[in-house]
Amino acid sequence: MEIRKVQESAGSLYLSLPKGWARRSQIAKGARILVIERADGSLILSPGYRPERQPETAVVRFSPHLETEITSKYWLGCDLIIVESQGRLTLEDIEHVKAVTRRLVGLEVVEQSARTVHLQCLLEPSAFPPEKILRREYLLSASMERDLGTVLVERDKHLAETVIERDEEVDRLYFLLVRILRTLIQHPALSEQLRFSAINCLDYRLVAGFVESIADQVVAATRHLLPKLDSIPEALAKELNDLLAAAFKVNEDAVYAFLSNDFRQASSARERRKELLGRLKDAEPRVVKLPFEDYLYASAVLSTLARIADYSVDIADMVIPT
Repeated sequence: MEIRKVQESAGSLYLSLPKGWARRSQIAKGARILVIERADGSLILSPGYRPERQPETAVVRFSPHLETEITSKYWLGCDLIIVESQGRLTLEDIEHVKAVTRRLVGLEVVEQSARTVHLQCLLEPSAFPPEKILRREYLLSASMERDLGTVLVERDKHLAETVIERDEEVDRLYFLLVRILRTLIQHPALSEQLRFSAINCLDYRLVAGFVESIADQVVAATRHLLPKLDSIPEALAKELNDLLAAAFKVNEDAVYAFLSNDFRQASSARERRKELLGRLKDAEPRVVKLPFEDYLYASAVLSTLARIADYSVDIADMVIPT
């Protein structure tokens, strides 16, 4: 970091560029530099200005960590991911690559040979505003919560299976949002185009993670209940359903408070959480008296509901009064 003095010539103000930076960025007389004014009044200088974002390519080696490697490159905003193998790829290897791509929105196999598979992301970041993706992620997670209540009331095993399956779509939206947010941070011009600051990116990244974790908790509760659906006592099923509905309201208040920056609704989420935790504590003595098999799944569900409430308040805490 260094301080430079503003100069004036013929009524115009100017500032010299650091020589080392200009050399590394290959800046010469006549070069075009993108100048972006941020909301806080600071300026960003981007060398090598081009009207469009240039595609980025990454190469990964076929290995036991392939899924993590591809996902991380996808998150980093790479447009073309080339999977290379030292030996010939088997049909099983290629199916494994395709299975990984199915979890990542917009990533498709566009070319393959005996030792390589080319994956290309066909999405245009500017066409996917982060708010819309987050809303979709939440609505899908919320539908899982609501349907779990229906599972309890109607003892519907097929619906329980669909609740579990829907979590994969929540994951896909979460991965997509992380990719978009990272792309915005790396490309200030795109960030300005969508009017989405770096602080927004940080907040949305955290909230998207909480929403995804809530969906995971719904799946956990569903898995605990599924084997015992036919034998859950009626009174217990009703109580768990009522508690699930209360957890859903905490989550709903928190997410909509964040999306609308409504501090009152965020406070409502915190109050609802306190009430829910009190109800969960009151339920514990009754759960302890249940037969051992019922106690196991009922206590596990109570724990997942408490975690849902905690994640929801973490979202509410992202709302800052203005």
